[in-house]
Amino acid sequence: MKKLLTLFAVGVMGLSLVGCGSGDSGEESGTLRVASQEMNGDFIEGFGNSSYDLEVKNLLHNYYTTYDTDAEGAFVWNQSILKEEPSTEVDEAGNKTYTFKLAEDLKWSDGSDMTADDFIFNLLLIASDEWVAQLAADSTGDALLGYEKYHKGLATEEEGGINNIVYKQETDPDLRAANEAENGTVYDDEGYELDSNGKRIPVTGYLEDENGLPAVDADGNFIPVLTEAEGKNGVFQGVKKIDDYTFSLTIDASQLPYFYEESYVALYPKPMKHLAGEDAEIVSSDAGCELVGVDLSEIAPQIKSGYRKNPDVVSGPYKLVSFKNKQVKLTLNEYFKGDYKGDKPVIENILIKTVNATTDMDQLIAGEVDVLTGVVEGEKIEKARETDSLKEQTYDRNGYGNMPIHNDFGPTKDPAVRRALNYVLEKDEVIKNVLGGYGSTVYADYGVAQWMYQENKARVEEELNHYDYSIANANAELDTTEWKYEADGVTPFDASKAEDATDYFRYNANGEVLQINHLGTEDNTVTDAIETSMMKNCPKAGIKFTIERTDFAGLLENYYNGAAKPDSQRKYHTFNMATGFTPVYDPYYSSYYSGFSGTSLNATNTEDEVLDDLMMKMRSLDPSQKDEYSELWFQFQKRFNEIVPVIPVYANQYFDFYNAKLKGFNTGPMASWSEIVCDLSWEE
Repeated sequence: MKKLLTLFAVGVMGLSLVGCGSGDSGEESGTLRVASQEMNGDFIEGFGNSSYDLEVKNLLHNYYTTYDTDAEGAFVWNQSILKEEPSTEVDEAGNKTYTFKLAEDLKWSDGSDMTADDFIFNLLLIASDEWVAQLAADSTGDALLGYEKYHKGLATEEEGGINNIVYKQETDPDLRAANEAENGTVYDDEGYELDSNGKRIPVTGYLEDENGLPAVDADGNFIPVLTEAEGKNGVFQGVKKIDDYTFSLTIDASQLPYFYEESYVALYPKPMKHLAGEDAEIVSSDAGCELVGVDLSEIAPQIKSGYRKNPDVVSGPYKLVSFKNKQVKLTLNEYFKGDYKGDKPVIENILIKTVNATTDMDQLIAGEVDVLTGVVEGEKIEKARETDSLKEQTYDRNGYGNMPIHNDFGPTKDPAVRRALNYVLEKDEVIKNVLGGYGSTVYADYGVAQWMYQENKARVEEELNHYDYSIANANAELDTTEWKYEADGVTPFDASKAEDATDYFRYNANGEVLQINHLGTEDNTVTDAIETSMMKNCPKAGIKFTIERTDFAGLLENYYNGAAKPDSQRKYHTFNMATGFTPVYDPYYSSYYSGFSGTSLNATNTEDEVLDDLMMKMRSLDPSQKDEYSELWFQFQKRFNEIVPVIPVYANQYFDFYNAKLKGFNTGPMASWSEIVCDLSWEE
């Protein structure tokens, strides 16, 4: 489902070189060989991953969505999997129902029939509380009628029973001591965390009031909630199975209007019988749909540990052969019916190879790979343009390079600290050293390919703070924070002393140094450029800046899951990454909505009421209200520019280079190579 707005990926990242194979050209071997940077191997939605994993997921899963997007980013109903255009009906309460009639000749890659059960099963899985328990973050279905009740595993008295309250507890005495010292956390003798009134803090199983706080009864006790009975999976009210090939999805009236309405019902399937067994059934009634015959609490962890890494039965144009030695091998899915236009792929095999970013262009020129996308470095671009055996596709990048920040941890909780970091980074030098001049600075959360940016370009340039390099401005920001003293915690910090010093830092009144720990990836020119700039400039503003490198998996683990760790186990405040946008720009769903703080849907852990309000207003517009949306988009960018949850660094064009004998390679801001694979063929 193409609902998620952004995918974070390391920019210009170098990785270890793998073997180059036989050296046969792609057209001779019937294989398209695509250069990639390191993949995590997360080949289903719900887990933090990179854009490189996304290319694989596109090929395996993302073609059989009820609504797709075309090359311009517009929603289109999928004529390959649907008999007819979806019908809609609005009831008296304002709830809007979309009805989908599937073609009756759809099959999975193993030849088994695909039915409405498979679409409904996927929704019942990824919207369930059992899936959340696997630390999966997916917003699919959250606008449908009855989502909250289903998602939280709630029930009526007839469906379930009283759920015992689980309280927040820390059993490790060392961690308790650390949290008490660092955060002032209060525990009782059994390690349960206490609130300001000395009550234990409930985590699950309690009723919430209108403010999202634990509700209490007349005696002041927390009120437990009704939950599903053991072995029950719950009923999803807004989902109905009409027959084996027809189902409906009902959008809750409270979620309408919505600017990207079709994305609410853009659903794709998972193979129910393969993943849940022959006993699994979808039962539909007036109350909604329910999965019976199996227990999701058993199925969900199996899917996470198995199908997540090895999706062996798929719906897409290609099926997985193997993922090993940092290479993904794919082959044609003979049962694939076509993309939303009805086109089918003709290239038999695809090999996605992890290559070293320092030699990837040389490998392309030597014919060891056929496709190298997302090239941004000037030196590589010029080298490719001198090679007759290559062609290029050039377009504005629908995204930007950045330094995301954990907004909930240490000094970077303070937006003034984040603004100061923005001032000390010499972005023009990063662009020069990394992109060779093929780029420009950006000031907020946008890509220059977005229509909203094009409409507001002049205002963005005039009204947003550019954060040009300025040690004076950085010091002015930091002087407003707690980090305004020398090491004794009393003497005011003197910026003049820091001009030529390397160890004169800012401290707070507790004598704690202003230290920012950055995590980047190995063999990465962006990491190198950030290190050069920040290590040189941060001391001038009294900031102690440290930098470490890890592999891609380590970067994502610390970035996406940092908030799940106690402060005593956290270290990193900033990272170097990049954001890529889909046609659906709704930052509520991925990155900045406060309600998702602490999950991979808001990995920066941003919590800002103004951003929240603007996000809700943006998404609550009718699709026809483009002018209103554009204005709210600009106000969102302006607020983003003020609190800088992410340091924007550069926008640029993407240069996709490919074997000149490859036809149909028309990539663009809204269409990656994996999304146009059905258009590709070799010259005869």
